[in-house]
Amino acid sequence: PTPPTPAPTFDPAQSVCPDGVTEVRNEQNTQYLNVAPDLQYTMNWTIDCATQTIEISLRAKIKSWLGVGFHIDEYVGRMRDADILWANEDGCQDSHAVADAFPLADDVNNCEFVRGDVVGEFTEIVVRRPLVVPDDDKNHPILPGRTYYLIHAVGARDDTSFGNQHSVREATASAHDWYSAGAVEVRSDDTAQALRTLHGAFMLAAWAVASVAGTILARFLKDLGPLWFQIHRTLMCTVVLVGLVGFIIIVAVTAPRFVDGETAPRNILFSTHSLLGTLITAVSLVQPVLGYFADKLWSPDREKTPVFPDMIHWWLGRFLTFFAFVNMAMGIALFDNTGQGVPIAALILYLLWCFSALALLAYGQLTVGQVNHNGENYSAALAKRRDKSVVRGRVAVVLYFMLGLLVSVVIVGIANPLQYRIDSASGIAAIVLLIVVLLFCAQGVALALCKRTVIAEDAKAFSPSYEAPQVNYETFVCPVCSNVYMLEEHRAIHMRLRGHDQQGTPS
Repeated sequence: PTPPTPAPTFDPAQSVCPDGVTEVRNEQNTQYLNVAPDLQYTMNWTIDCATQTIEISLRAKIKSWLGVGFHIDEYVGRMRDADILWANEDGCQDSHAVADAFPLADDVNNCEFVRGDVVGEFTEIVVRRPLVVPDDDKNHPILPGRTYYLIHAVGARDDTSFGNQHSVREATASAHDWYSAGAVEVRSDDTAQALRTLHGAFMLAAWAVASVAGTILARFLKDLGPLWFQIHRTLMCTVVLVGLVGFIIIVAVTAPRFVDGETAPRNILFSTHSLLGTLITAVSLVQPVLGYFADKLWSPDREKTPVFPDMIHWWLGRFLTFFAFVNMAMGIALFDNTGQGVPIAALILYLLWCFSALALLAYGQLTVGQVNHNGENYSAALAKRRDKSVVRGRVAVVLYFMLGLLVSVVIVGIANPLQYRIDSASGIAAIVLLIVVLLFCAQGVALALCKRTVIAEDAKAFSPSYEAPQVNYETFVCPVCSNVYMLEEHRAIHMRLRGHDQQGTPS
């Protein structure tokens, strides 16, 4: 590869300003951070050719640190290789970024702190730095006739320490001229935020909708015959594929700081969310394999559910769904993009979603109960449960699926512009996680309360003395042993495995 071009050296005594120019003053109050217009983030600057310095004024409606960085002659759209100045009301720091991670302080702090004030709801910062720092490749020279691309950021609300991660950032895709005193074009690069939104929509659709719908279908609606398995397989493969696409999207957006924890609480939250998401995505790839073997190894004559692959498939799916709900709560907390806290509406919708999922599971357990592919009277057990409660359960699943698609779009759609928010993303994440855990505990209590009834019904249905209903249901009876099946396919499998021929005599 071509080696990097050495940083040019400049004579400090020689002015870098154009001939005849003594000062460039831009007081257009140009607004940046358009992704968060409520912050009213503006920047002005003055170039003093006599002292060969630039004075930068930043102002935003937030009590936190403010920062600006820039690349020279190259649009990067990220922190990598940026020269960064950031300041709070007490001081400023000259830094540089070697990756999309916490910026590194320069060996020499060339950022001169002029003043910093908190006026009402606004933080106002003024800093100064040399136009050119000789023999320093970390400080980009500010020269006429060159093209610059800016990045802006603010810290977490009500936290002015330099240790906290930015709550809002944005790259300016339009070229910037430091030597212009006129109006400045600001064309924001919102690709990253759009991809984050897409990531959230994919994960919500996969894990909050399709996964729960597929679980309910497999647990309560086996009386649909082979159709339940086909729909379940389609839904769960969709979960894996859509979740994998969502994972790839967010890795592309956040790499290489995908698992960067740093020390700030928000960074720790980000790290936990990313690591847990990685684990969920990786383990979910095993589920289709287990489901395939569960299908191929199934026999209508088995007397109990085997540990492998069936029960492992069940419990792995339950754990994945549980931790996916936990991770989605952290994701909603991290989705805040204005530094003003987590959208209340998003949290309320998510909690309602959790309640609806648990209520639907409890409803299915109480009215239908779990049906397993075990025992020779499996079809009789299905016939016994094929009543109005099953029909209501099917309607509930359809409505749940439709509502899920709607809520998935609504949550990510309102997360940015909503005005009413809660402060402290990490605090809200902890509350949401606690509520999710309590909800799953409530589901366990509900299942425990109905366990005795369900077990009694299962024992009755699978007992040898149980007589399957012969009215209103089409059944198929083995002519040799009189076992009752709802599906001709199951009777044929039974007769083939047991060696019972069609004439009713043992072969």
